[in-house]
Amino acid sequence: HLRPLQCVTYPGETIFVPGGWWHTVLNLDDTVAVTQNFCSTTCFPAVWSETVTGRTKLSRRWLRKLQSIRPDLYQIAQNLAGTGNGLVTAEAHIEQLLADKAAKKERKKANKRHRKEKRESKARSSRD
Repeated sequence: HLRPLQCVTYPGETIFVPGGWWHTVLNLDDTVAVTQNFCSTTCFPAVWSETVTGRTKLSRRWLRKLQSIRPDLYQIAQNLAGTGNGLVTAEAHIEQLLADKAAKKERKKANKRHRKEKRESKARSSRD
């Protein structure tokens, strides 16, 4: 099992985190950061929409945190839910996406089983 790395950078030092690496940063003092994946209030709608579709389980946990820590962003997530018409809650939208993904995965498994059974049946009939 991999263990997390921890470090403290001091004035004048730099750390590079490669793209795609999971990481958390705790700034102990005023800090300058150059990043490509920062989520500000301004870009929250785009980041939220992408997270809901691409990382649905993560978005469910994030939404729970937003409700208590950033109610303003929680409300934006609610406004973006479903078709954006306000008729579907963000929670319901996320659960529907998760159910759709599970159903798609199950259909894929069933199709794979069906193809395998068909091949096996064809092989049996060609031996007879």
